[in-house]
Amino acid sequence: MFLEYLCSQPDCASCSGPSSTQCLSCNDANKVIYTLPTPGPCLCNYSIGYYAYPTGNSTYYCVSPCPNLPTGQYYGDNSTYSCVATCPPLVSNPLWGLTFASDTYGFCVTVCPLTITLGGIAVPIFYDLVNRKCTTSCPSTQPYSFWVDRACYSSCPLNGGIQYYMLTTNMSCVDICPNITQNGTVAIPLYRDTTLLKCVQVCPSNGYYGYTNISNGDRYCTLTCPSSLFADTSTGRPLCTSICPYPSYFGDPQTLPPSCV
Repeated sequence: MFLEYLCSQPDCASCSGPSSTQCLSCNDANKVIYTLPTPGPCLCNYSIGYYAYPTGNSTYYCVSPCPNLPTGQYYGDNSTYSCVATCPPLVSNPLWGLTFASDTYGFCVTVCPLTITLGGIAVPIFYDLVNRKCTTSCPSTQPYSFWVDRACYSSCPLNGGIQYYMLTTNMSCVDICPNITQNGTVAIPLYRDTTLLKCVQVCPSNGYYGYTNISNGDRYCTLTCPSSLFADTSTGRPLCTSICPYPSYFGDPQTLPPSCV
């Protein structure tokens, strides 16, 4: 529904008052336009979902919802009572100091919805801090989604004293690197690379070995294998192992570091 926002015109046809900025009332029986404060300009009534949208010829319309044009989607901004392409900053927002465009609601919000249902499946929504949008897919400049604060990051953060790592298989941030499945059957372990802050199949070749902590399943790259373990490079993936590949290799505790030889 489109209603002309006439108080942007010099004659202020829908305004009773001395000027377009000193309206005493707005002549609209549907209350789509109103004045706040009085006297003041007639404004689109965002409380019932109407926002001002410019047509490019100094005429405004009160529209609900804001339009989706070939040039992009517009969103209702409650601070300016208008449709905007990019939601504005909001210093009072304690989370990010921003507002975010929500396709779910069609206007700028301070808190994005948790999920959106697509094809009957609830898909999580994250904060795109670059484009100020609520998004299901983080942008290429900040491609990693973080489930703790639901934001998009260029690299995964340190949060609550815990370092998180980039997982490229689903572009997320994790504290413990998982297994990945190859060819639908073979499980390949990933290790936390503390130099690149990402999950890797093979630890860096400059003296790092993949270690698995049996007690909690945590896997990470280390320069020194724990005592009683041997450094194994026989497979091309440097690992810490308790049993070397027999019969081709044996554990030699006299080497530095103790290695499979």
